[in-house]
Amino acid sequence: FQKASSTQVQTFAAILAAILLGSPELGPAMIATATAGNIQQQLNFTRSHEREADRVGIDILVNAGFDPNHMSGFFYRLQEAYRYMESNLPELLRTHPVTPNRIADSQNRARQYPQIEEKASVGFAFIQAKLRSYDHVNQARNIKRLKAKQADSQTLSAVEQYEYALLLLATGKLDAANKFANNLLDENKESAAYIALKAQIEIAMQHPDNAVSRLRQALLLFPNHPQLSTLYAQALMESGKPEMAADQIRSLILQQQKFILPSYYRLLAKAEIAAKRNSKAHIAMADYYYMIGQTRSAIEQLETALKQPDNTTFQTERIKAQLDTRKRELLETEHKADSAKHLSIDRKRQ
Repeated sequence: FQKASSTQVQTFAAILAAILLGSPELGPAMIATATAGNIQQQLNFTRSHEREADRVGIDILVNAGFDPNHMSGFFYRLQEAYRYMESNLPELLRTHPVTPNRIADSQNRARQYPQIEEKASVGFAFIQAKLRSYDHVNQARNIKRLKAKQADSQTLSAVEQYEYALLLLATGKLDAANKFANNLLDENKESAAYIALKAQIEIAMQHPDNAVSRLRQALLLFPNHPQLSTLYAQALMESGKPEMAADQIRSLILQQQKFILPSYYRLLAKAEIAAKRNSKAHIAMADYYYMIGQTRSAIEQLETALKQPDNTTFQTERIKAQLDTRKRELLETEHKADSAKHLSIDRKRQ
């Protein structure tokens, strides 16, 4: 259970960081890769462990000030959404099915806690705004809604201005997005969210040097801030300083420890390629693939890294050691998968 619990915590952290992290392209991709990695690592997660994980999840909700009944409500909505899709269920629901017993068990556990009165935070409203900006299907509708409200009342709240700016940025209306970003910064120059928004717009407007300067100052206020750090690395690359970008990402990875996102390694690989350090780029991609559960692809990247002419003796030995470890892990995973498959076949025959 300890290993499974640790994996869930890392995945939850990765998903939350993905929401907070910046660009409309990065966010959904990181959520998908974080979840994929978690699925791969939990193939042997038993039903008893699953019940224990649900119990821990409810404890986390309560300790964070949320109503524990949200757990069963979430399960119920999942069940309803996929009720008629048994042949096309996502992998997560095939290995961790949402059954009536599981819903009932979570409801019973929730009743053991006192009633909690939730209070929505301002930060949560900004997260909701960011998520709406990721909704490509309804982008035009959301822009129209905010444009109509602005025309009607002449004013938008800070959250609405933030959402509007993100939507305008996502649809390439950079000048209009920039005006909102400036207005928000005039109200609060030390908001990490507003600074990140302005930097994203500067990068999109091909003013990376301005973004570099802004983000360097911001990181003095918010050291190792994930969104600001990754944007800083992107701005450095756009400014023709890939070596500095790689150093920035490595520093972020070192500081984040258990809450590292797979996308950090993908960004690191991009910086290393730009710096013409091919071996390090392949090593970074190997770490990326390993984090999303694609061990075989990670091995291929390490084998390619081993063939690069820019390897030092120390780096060659390090790649070989990592390659041996990944190959052993792959064999163990395939062996367990084969054993589980044969056990399932035997049960069906009985």
